[in-house]
Amino acid sequence: MLLNVGIISSAGLPDFGIPSIDPLAINSLTIQQGKNSPINLKQDFKNIHLSGISETRLTKYNPDLNNYILRCDGLTPRVDFVGDYTMDGRILLLPITGKGKANITMVGLKTVHELIGEPIKKKGEVYIRFKEYHIKLLPKRVYLHFENLFNGDKVLGENMNRFMNENWELIFKDFIG
Repeated sequence: MLLNVGIISSAGLPDFGIPSIDPLAINSLTIQQGKNSPINLKQDFKNIHLSGISETRLTKYNPDLNNYILRCDGLTPRVDFVGDYTMDGRILLLPITGKGKANITMVGLKTVHELIGEPIKKKGEVYIRFKEYHIKLLPKRVYLHFENLFNGDKVLGENMNRFMNENWELIFKDFIG
C-alpha cells in the first residue's frame, strides 16, 4: 500500500506557516568523514535546493504511540541536491579539492525514518514532541557531479567525477555514514 505524502503539498501550507518542500531550501550543510575512513573529506555546502521530495510515497507506517515512536519507510523516484560546495581531503589515496557547483542525484531513493518523541501536556491534553529524528538513505543509484574540481583542471576534474560515479556505492555509503 502506498500513501501519498501530498498532505503537505509541494507549495507547503502557508496558513500554518509550513514553507514549500519542493524545492526545499537549506542554507548550509557540513559533512566531515573521519581519518580512519577510505573517504576523508570535509565538505561544506551552501544555498542547497532539494527537489523531488513531494513525490515521496510512504510504503510502510508503524506508529508505536505508547512509546512515542513513529517509524515509516518512503520511496522517492528521484531527489536532486544542488548547491554550492567546497571540499578538501582524499578519496581512497586520491587527493581531492574543489569549490563550485555540486549536483547529487539519488534515483529510486528508499528512506527509513524513525522519530522518537516524548509526551508533553498542554491544557490537560497530551501531545508528542519529537526530540530525535533518524533517517537512512538507501538509493538504487547516485549520480555525482562537482564543477571546478582541482581549481578548474578539466582533465583531473572529469576523471574524478567519472571515478566517483563508477564507485558511487562506496562514495555514498561513506558520504552518509
